[in-house]
Formats: sequence, C-alpha cells, structure tokens
Amino acid sequence: MTRIIIADHSIMFRKGLISLMKSDPSIDAEVIGEAGDGLECIELLDSIRNQCDLLIINSDLPSLDGFDTLNRIRLRFPALKTIVLSKYSDYNKIVRYYDQINNSFILFDSDYSELSTAINQVIQDKTYIERSLIDYININLAKDDSLKKDDIVLTKRQIQILKFISKGYSNKEIATKLDISDRTVKNHIFMLFKKIGVVDRTQAAVYALRKGLIK
Repeated sequence: MTRIIIADHSIMFRKGLISLMKSDPSIDAEVIGEAGDGLECIELLDSIRNQCDLLIINSDLPSLDGFDTLNRIRLRFPALKTIVLSKYSDYNKIVRYYDQINNSFILFDSDYSELSTAINQVIQDKTYIERSLIDYININLAKDDSLKKDDIVLTKRQIQILKFISKGYSNKEIATKLDISDRTVKNHIFMLFKKIGVVDRTQAAVYALRKGLIK
C-alpha cells in the first residue's frame, strides 16, 4: 500500500481529497499525514523519515512556498515521489517544477480523475504530464528563446522510446509496443540517457517536453 502525505493550507481540501481517495477503487493507498504549510510538511517528513512514498503538495503554501519546500525535501529525501498541485498554468512555473524533478504537475481546476491517474502513474515510477497542458507547453516552447539548438541527434528508435517514456510507459510496455525484448529496451534507454545527459525518466520527460517531442 502506498503511503501518502498531503500538504495544503485548506483543511477542507485535504479532508475532501482523502475522502475521494478512500472511495477510489483504483488507488491502493493510505494517507499517513497532513501538513498545512511548507515548514510543517518538512517537519512531518523528518519525523517519520522514510515512511512516506508519495507527497501531494500545493505549489502555493504559506510560510514556505511549494518550490522552496520541495527544494529542501529533495535534499533530505531524494527518492520521494511528488505530485504538485497548482492553480497557475504559467509555462515558466510548470517547466520550473519539472526541472526540479517532480513526478507530476496537476492543475487545481482539473477533474479528480486526472489526479487519480497521476497517482497511479507516479507510484509505478512513471512521470505524468497532464494532457490539457501539453499543447499549451508546446506553444510556449516555440516562443522560448532560451531553448538553443544543440548538437544532439537522436535516432528514430531513440525518439520513439523517449516519447513512450514521456507518456509513462514501463520498459515492458515499450518492449511490447516496439516488438523488442526488455533487455533491448534497457540498452536503448541507457544509451539515450547518456546521450541527452539525464539520469532518470522524469528528466527524460522534461527533455522531451523542452524539445517539443510530446504532442
């Protein structure tokens, strides 16, 4: 069972989300703690150490905002999975949070099913990018002068695998899609990560996002 902490300043929101998760048959999880601000969230995680598997956190927390809170948490618990909830659909903020190696970014006005999908993807070590944000991000990528051309040339197969990774596919699912072995997929991913200079699937998804490979 996945152990979850929810960090949000609204008690009503936290209790409502817990109620929805309890009635969701697709989620095998237990909320083991709640925090109302950034500092309380850090203190809670410190007190229970490695007992939390997933943190669902509001990007706009009092006392210490979500970004600064997560920066501190990353230093203490680098393996902790995170889903960021935000009322802002600002391009720079979205990319900033993905660069911070968070597993998912969901808008507050999204349907609960979006968060449910994100939770199930993230607990399987996948990255989840809300579908409604992808077109918006790609439009802004085209305007982003900070994205310089690089000399990295990916093969057709590497691009295919990068797209599958960005959509949250596991190695086994990629192997099935491409009709190749799991071992071959692992070899492709190793070479791909080395070529684009990333160390995990979340960073690979951010790279694909920045290069406009996710449509």
